Amino acid sequence: SRAAAVQAAAALAASESRFRRFAEASPDVMWMTDPTGRQLDFVSPAFERIWGIARERLIAQPLLWLEAVHPADRNRVETAWRQAERDGSFDAEYRILRPDGGMRWIRDIGFPMLDAQGVIVRRGGLARDITAAKAAESRQALLLGELNHRVKNTLATVHSLALQTARTAGDSADAMPRFLADFQARLLTLSRGHDLLTARTWRGASLADIAQAALAPWQSAAAAEAPARLSLEGPECWLAPRQALGLALALHELATNATKHGALSRPEGLVQVRWQAEAGSMVRLTWQESGGPPVRAPTRRGFGSRMLERGLPAELGPGSSVEMEYAEHGFRAAICFRPASGPQVEEETA
Repeated sequence: SRAAAVQAAAALAASESRFRRFAEASPDVMWMTDPTGRQLDFVSPAFERIWGIARERLIAQPLLWLEAVHPADRNRVETAWRQAERDGSFDAEYRILRPDGGMRWIRDIGFPMLDAQGVIVRRGGLARDITAAKAAESRQALLLGELNHRVKNTLATVHSLALQTARTAGDSADAMPRFLADFQARLLTLSRGHDLLTARTWRGASLADIAQAALAPWQSAAAAEAPARLSLEGPECWLAPRQALGLALALHELATNATKHGALSRPEGLVQVRWQAEAGSMVRLTWQESGGPPVRAPTRRGFGSRMLERGLPAELGPGSSVEMEYAEHGFRAAICFRPASGPQVEEETA
């Protein structure tokens, strides 16, 4: 009847009005074309915001959106768009280049719109800006790669510590307890260094913080003594992650040796740790002992000596050096290196 036709037309108009209001408010691009995809029937305002192209231009040139696709993605997207003529289905991720020079990542999904007989009368779809999600994926992949690399490096360090500690433990009756005690102490030092770097998101650490963390067991023991038997002093100096861990282990070895054989083996013994800037953007850290027993050069190189002379310069970087002086009045070690310029994410090599 005429009344029914009028009601149906009114319902259709209301439905189309609701759809357009929804499409205009959507942050995603909603689009409709003819079955071939060559004639554009509708595109929502979000197209202008994401593509940076006026809708009027797209309506006049329906494939203008495709011309904006990144050249590296265009052939793949064109192929998928042509194949969609068969069943109306389209699903692609691609990059677009905006007129202002910006680039966006797009996830574009199309579907067929069928009549009562199942014939495709239109193609519809939704294109979403996924640039932020892609950036998050990239950051996550980078972080996972850095984590994997750092875990491998840490395991390699622990393996080296175990081998070197075992090599110097000897084969006496107390070799195993000595190995366990030394290995545990070195692992704890490494752990304190890792805790410090983790708190700073592995951008590095200050030399003062690393020295305090590495020497915490000895500083705690001397906290009640006056004057302090172990003192630290120096200007602000920032270390890259590898430098920080290398120096932490080196200071631990120096303190351990001082406790067993040097200044800290006697109540009146003192250790001064000082660092200062030198020419060429270098820093010189000096470990000076006094008040201990007469010093004699070792007859054989233990773990600490090998670590300081060979391992530490490699961790501190090019131009680094370590000098050890066994003066009778007190052992002295001088460590020279070029520190990092500021907080950073270290680029290591495997």
